Order: sequence, then structure tokens, then C-alpha cells
Amino acid sequence: MANPKSWGQSFEFLIRSEDGVKLFKQYLKSQFCDENLDFWLAVENFRDNVDDDELAKQAGIIVKTYVSKKATRAVNLKAPNRERTVKAVEANAHRNVFDDAQKEIYDFMQRDPYVRFLKSEQYANACA
Repeated sequence: MANPKSWGQSFEFLIRSEDGVKLFKQYLKSQFCDENLDFWLAVENFRDNVDDDELAKQAGIIVKTYVSKKATRAVNLKAPNRERTVKAVEANAHRNVFDDAQKEIYDFMQRDPYVRFLKSEQYANACA
């Protein structure tokens, strides 16, 4: 396992660690907000691994699952960003179409759940 104490130095260290993401996801599930991390990871995968021919299809799945007002696992996006992202995907799904939405979710996770995670029993046990 990566050094869990390094995850306390920055959210970036946590989110870039496979073990850190696993533990953080467990924590988020216990807080009923793991959809935010799942969205962030889905966008990372979309940007890096989706074939050009599949961009529109995968973008549509991400919108339907996480972004639209009726999404099955809606993330904590502000309404203007949500609407802008949906329209952008409908108009032209490209690799960076989710950048603003992903940044908003990253900032949210860093500002709220990450801070609580660092005070959690899960994180304390990982550092012990």
C-alpha cells in the first residue's frame, strides 16, 4: 500500500494513488456521496481511454448517469455548469467536454469530503 500519510498532504496525492482512491471511495460510500468520485474517475477514463468513435456514446452515458437533472447518480454540480455541460455534450462531445464539471466536482471533494476523510477513523487506521 502507498504511504497513507502522504494522502494527508494534498488531495492530489490521494486521488492519484490507487490505494488512496479505494479507501476514499469506501469512505465516500459510508457518507452516501461516492457518485462524485465515480464521476471524476469516469471523466478521467473518458478523456484518456475512450476511442474517438465512442466519444459521443460514452459522453452520453456519463451525462445520463451523473450530469443531467434526472441522472441516476447525480453529482453536486451547480445548475449553470450542469446545463452548460449537457448542452456541450449534445452539441459536440470531445475529450475536454467535461473539464468544467470535473473541476467543480474535484474542488467540491477537496473542500468537503476530503477534509472529513482526513478526520475519519478509516484514514486514522490506514495511517496506524
